[in-house]
Amino acid sequence: MTDVVEKNNASFMCTLYVVLGFISLACNSMNILIIISSRDVRRRYLYLAAYNVGEMVNAISYILTGFGRGRENDLGTLFTPTTSYDCFTGKFWTHSLIIGTEVLAYTMILITCERFFAVLRPVSYKYIFQDNNKIIFLAFIPIACTVSLLMAWLSSYTVRDRIVNTQHCFIIHIVAFYISLCSFVVAWNINRKLKSDNRASVKHNLVVWIAISASTAVLVSIPSFVMLIRLWTSIEFDDIVVSIAYSMLGFVSIVNTILNFIFHSQFRRQVASLMHIETSSSYSGMNRLPAVAFIGHRH
Repeated sequence: MTDVVEKNNASFMCTLYVVLGFISLACNSMNILIIISSRDVRRRYLYLAAYNVGEMVNAISYILTGFGRGRENDLGTLFTPTTSYDCFTGKFWTHSLIIGTEVLAYTMILITCERFFAVLRPVSYKYIFQDNNKIIFLAFIPIACTVSLLMAWLSSYTVRDRIVNTQHCFIIHIVAFYISLCSFVVAWNINRKLKSDNRASVKHNLVVWIAISASTAVLVSIPSFVMLIRLWTSIEFDDIVVSIAYSMLGFVSIVNTILNFIFHSQFRRQVASLMHIETSSSYSGMNRLPAVAFIGHRH
């Protein structure tokens, strides 16, 4: 009976990952299409486009994980032991789990640093964050992800004989959490320096941006927190709880797309332009509200 429950829970997890992955992939593909459809938008929101690419990589990781674990579940091998090294070298979804969250985290800290210079060092900002320099900064992200993969391989190799109880091959995102936390600290520091100037804080939507940075750090840390508890204590979480914990970032990317459409007039205009329809004035009262995904990119 227990085996049947575990298999059903695993089936739910795999189905959730695949469905969420495809929906998130569609949402972020639309976001990128909106950005690249206009030269001005593309120039202003380059880092947002990179963030959406990271969201797409994360969505692909959900799909790969869902299909991979689903295959193991169908074969009846998902709940059989394996080694840490085999998890990294023998499973095709573990690498995407690492890259998906780290691309998001590295892009988030680039966005936050851009905000720091735009608000507190405007003269330096115009020099440091020129269009060509932005591309150079983005080039460091795949390099950093490659280093992370090499470190992950080395970590798995040093404990290559360690036995894990199942072939889920979970990943604990320690690096992504610390990077996201650093983004929050930078955003909080900007707000602290401008706390005497309420107009500047409102202009740059710093309170909302701090909330976004903090929530990103929390959401990235939830899967690691759940897995560390599972690893270091006798508390067990079934696959339903684990899958929901790992799905948080995917859900947020979908919600962000919806909020962008509702609250960001330029986003709606680009959608209308692509679909060759006239923009509706029914949202005109909402144009003053900040969109979640665009909040850190206004100059």
